[in-house]
Amino acid sequence: MKNLLIILLAAQSLSSVGQNIFPLKVGSCNTEMFCMDCGDIGAGYDIEGFLNLQNKVNNSLNLRNVKGAVKFQVLVDSSGRGCVLSHTDRSNSEITLKIIKELNKFKKWTPAITNNKKEVRSAIIVVFTLGDNRVSASIERIDRKALMKSFDRPLDPVIYNTHYTYENKNLDKYKMTVWNSANSDLPNNMSNYMTIDKDELIWLTVDGSLVTFDGKNFKNTEQNITEKGKYFGYSALATDNNNVKWIYAKNAIYSYDNVKWRKYDSSEIGITRALKIINNSATGEVFSVPAKG
Repeated sequence: MKNLLIILLAAQSLSSVGQNIFPLKVGSCNTEMFCMDCGDIGAGYDIEGFLNLQNKVNNSLNLRNVKGAVKFQVLVDSSGRGCVLSHTDRSNSEITLKIIKELNKFKKWTPAITNNKKEVRSAIIVVFTLGDNRVSASIERIDRKALMKSFDRPLDPVIYNTHYTYENKNLDKYKMTVWNSANSDLPNNMSNYMTIDKDELIWLTVDGSLVTFDGKNFKNTEQNITEKGKYFGYSALATDNNNVKWIYAKNAIYSYDNVKWRKYDSSEIGITRALKIINNSATGEVFSVPAKG
């Protein structure tokens, strides 16, 4: 697969290592790992507390004759704190900056819950509508099925920087191919981790599944390490100096030496959730980054 530029997926997973929904990135959030409006119970806010937030914005700004709406992508963590990741206001108006400040200060968010466990971070969309000399807000839920289906029909990217011309002199040396679930046997268009081993085999976490790709075919490779019918939700993946694959799933870390899988249970390693697995090629050591909460 030399000189092959591989574009596998149209988007990152709904359990993502960092994805801005909107074009204006705020840049002050911890985006190590979060899911997109996930959970049996989605993230939200204390209603009375949020009404107080809206009143504070209304009382502090002159909203006369101001109309429109701004959408904010807010990360809500397991402790009930929020952080604005991105928004839609290209002008970065005084109103938007004030709302961002209040959203980041707000401490009465309610975290997303899956299987009675709080999600570490969940991204939600909060829409602020301006009209009648005041501002009001509500949560806009993400239609996950529609979002996933849209990735089968990727659109050309929108280029906002019109003052810079990027020239890649090596681009003509690559053959560019796009694979997705519509034109291949890729099981899903959602992925958040990838590693290439020493045999040039590509390993992918694909929306909860583990898949390999040899340049022609995708193959599901998780059947030997998961309980049949059980959803794992992989969230880390790496290859070490000895070509051993390491991956985190369901309160355990697994390794694969190309012969068999080995499980390192949380009671053994002391980590209940790993956000990232890193190979130090200089020393041959493998590190795992635990999650907080």
